[in-house]
Amino acid sequence: TVATLPLSVTWTSVAYGNGKFVAIANSNNKAAYSADGITWTVATLPLSQKWMSVAYGDEKFVAVAYNIDKAAYSADGITWTVATLPLSVTWTSVAYGNGKFVAVAGSDKAACSTDGITWSEVMLPLSKYWTSVAYGNGKFVAITNNDKAVYSSVKGPGK
Repeated sequence: TVATLPLSVTWTSVAYGNGKFVAIANSNNKAAYSADGITWTVATLPLSQKWMSVAYGDEKFVAVAYNIDKAAYSADGITWTVATLPLSVTWTSVAYGNGKFVAVAGSDKAACSTDGITWSEVMLPLSKYWTSVAYGNGKFVAITNNDKAVYSSVKGPGK
């Protein structure tokens, strides 16, 4: 089934939690939420940025943006609050697992947070353009866009 999002923008990421889907766009400050994945309602992120990735965990949605030291968090996907990341870099992806959020960037930088609000810098083992991070089977795994480098950690960055 095809559903139509509420705006014609470049949607970059979607996450599910707390009974709803939340999508973010990489233009301006646009987000959208849906209980069923079919009918969507526009929401507004707190800053006009290129929002790249959203994840759900610890009873909140967390989004990261490109080329800025800001993230955003929301309990309901509708009302968002700004959080500060440790660096202003090209944040590309965020994931939740094992009680923490992990964000990766287009460098050797990552960040971790137990609440999605207060973040700590973490160094990745290679200076590459890290494009995505996920959590599963007890570890975080991140990939780069141009080679076979993979970073995994049973405890996750920051421990």
